[in-house]
Order: sequence, then C-alpha cells, then structure tokens
Amino acid sequence: MPFTGDTYALPAGSLVSNGDISDASQHNTPLSDIESALTELKGLTSSATLTDNTRDIGTSALRYANAYAVNLKPGAGTVTWTSGAGTPEGVVTAAIGSMFTRTDGGASTTLYVKESGVGNTGWVAK
Repeated sequence: MPFTGDTYALPAGSLVSNGDISDASQHNTPLSDIESALTELKGLTSSATLTDNTRDIGTSALRYANAYAVNLKPGAGTVTWTSGAGTPEGVVTAAIGSMFTRTDGGASTTLYVKESGVGNTGWVAK
C-alpha cells in the first residue's frame, strides 16, 4: 500500500477527469489497498469470524489516545468502573467488586469500591 506515514497516496494514473475513459485495472488495485487498510484499522480480516471475546480496541502499533465511556465493564462484564460527583452510596447500583471514581473527592474519598450489599449500597471509600 502506498502509505507515507499515516497518509494514503493514490498511485499515479489513478485519478480521472470528466470525459476520461477509465479502465477497471486502473482502479482495482488502489480500491483493494483501501479496503485492506480500512479492514486492518477496524481490527478485522476477511477471514475473521465475529465471536465473543476476540476483538481488541486498537493494536500495539495503532493505539487510541483517549477512550470515552460512561462505564467500563472488565472481565465477564458484571462489575463496572464509572465516575461522577458525590458519593455513590445510595445512588449508584452496581455489583460487588465495582469501582467508582469521585470527580469531586478528596483524600480518601476519591475512589470507592463496592464491597457488599445489593443495589446501590455497600460502597466503601479508599
């Protein structure tokens, strides 16, 4: 693929103007290159089957700078890690083992771990 850094450049002779006669062989290779590049960026290959627990977000060579999510659900997805203002006790419903980062917390009141209870109780500041 004709990449220069992060930029894809079409091969010479790929561009056409109105009224030009175009040949399929002129465009098939660049289009195949673009298809391969987009497929690689999505983390999929033409032979990949989409099954649970098999996809990565990014790669070691194509890392994301930031990830924005309301809740992170690691492992089996039963626990969560979320954030917000104020204590989660009596407000945030989660499974035991979940974490809450308090955006307005101070010393020993910034990170909470759900250690017991059901529903929105059982949060302990760390």
